[in-house]
Amino acid sequence: MHYADLTEKVAGYLRNIPFPYDLIVSVTDPAAVEEVRNTISERVPLARLTMLPVTNKGRDVKPFYTDAAHLLTGYDVIGHIHGKKSLFNNGATAGWLDYLLDCLMGSEATVQNIFDRFSQEPHAGLIYPAGYHRMPYWANTWLSNRDWAACLRDRLQLPALPDSYFSYPVGNMFWARGNAIRPLLQLGLRDSDFPPEQGQTDGEIMHALERMTTVVARAQGFTNYVINPQSTGISLSDDCQGIDFSAYRGNSLEALRRAIEDRRTRVVSLDIFDTLVIRALSDPADIFDLMQPQIAQIARQPVAFRRLRIEADEWQRQRLSPGEDVTLAAIYERIGEVLRLSPAVRRWLMDLEMQLESKYMRARRSVVAIMDYAYSLGKRVILVSDMYLEKEFVTGLLQNLGITSYHDLYLSSDIGKRKDTRMLFPYLLEALDVRPDEMIHIGDNEHSDLQIPGDLGIRTF
Repeated sequence: MHYADLTEKVAGYLRNIPFPYDLIVSVTDPAAVEEVRNTISERVPLARLTMLPVTNKGRDVKPFYTDAAHLLTGYDVIGHIHGKKSLFNNGATAGWLDYLLDCLMGSEATVQNIFDRFSQEPHAGLIYPAGYHRMPYWANTWLSNRDWAACLRDRLQLPALPDSYFSYPVGNMFWARGNAIRPLLQLGLRDSDFPPEQGQTDGEIMHALERMTTVVARAQGFTNYVINPQSTGISLSDDCQGIDFSAYRGNSLEALRRAIEDRRTRVVSLDIFDTLVIRALSDPADIFDLMQPQIAQIARQPVAFRRLRIEADEWQRQRLSPGEDVTLAAIYERIGEVLRLSPAVRRWLMDLEMQLESKYMRARRSVVAIMDYAYSLGKRVILVSDMYLEKEFVTGLLQNLGITSYHDLYLSSDIGKRKDTRMLFPYLLEALDVRPDEMIHIGDNEHSDLQIPGDLGIRTF
């Protein structure tokens, strides 16, 4: 209970648990301990209460996985709730706390329904609310948290992480079978593993842990369920169908056209690769597989070129100075060092990659038409990309595809500022002298094209 003023509300929901249970309440404000204790003791007589003063770090996640972890051994079912205000989004998710608590313990019948599922299905892992209708569907991805998730995966010795969309308790409230989340509780996390509280909204260990709950449960063979509120109670369904994509399906190019027509819209920004243009391949890295025969001839030794090409990119990226980004030339410099190739051969291989990029690149005509429309209205149209290809090559590639209705092209390889590091969009706002609400950005990546510009107040599509 970081927000002691929510104790009365939360206690009203805790009263709906119709049997005796142990209740551990963490409090960040020492002065509020007695107030919270008295309110809960009075309002929730079935709870055997333990008060747990904690530091204000890691939101509700740190107390659960550090301070309380040793107290949670041996429980068959564990519930996790917290007082939530989400002050960072200016009321965009108003009603979220009530929704989550209604789903989890809105009535005695709701709680009994959930516990019946645990009793009847030994492999039921987590049971948690389906996504709140005001939360963006793209929250069901790793966003800025993949690196932290990879660290946790390695510590937990888990198989591969989900690549794209997956369901998890957005808001971090759930019922869980104890064994389903036991590996996370036994990680041995400490206070020092969590950052000081600075109003972070993403990209920290607590945001990765929030997403890892269902991943860990499924890795152990458990099935997770989402709670869907109904007029007569709740229903439970496999969380593989737990993401609400209605907002995505409700988007239309016509709605985008209207947003561009809006008088306040001065700048229309478009991501390039996988938005304005696409490769006629199932995976962009398939280009590297197509280069494998030539590599085998040149290297005269077994070479897994796809892996080498990716590793060369990562190797160079780890050695960047601030304000720099990886270029294709630098990548092939590293490949040449590994394979001991002459500068001429390195250049030939780099040219081969660019030839294949040109060969398999296609314009996405519906998005090109949007770009042309914005240009025709006199809007300033800019193209942006986190990309290692050189600006001259990208300009020629676009021209060959008939993509010319833009004013400026911003590539990270050219200006050293990337979308995914949160450097590009503030730079653009200053360079173009526009307010965030005067700009629309169109892209395909949930993290760099939706979350990051959206956090700045830029409208996204």
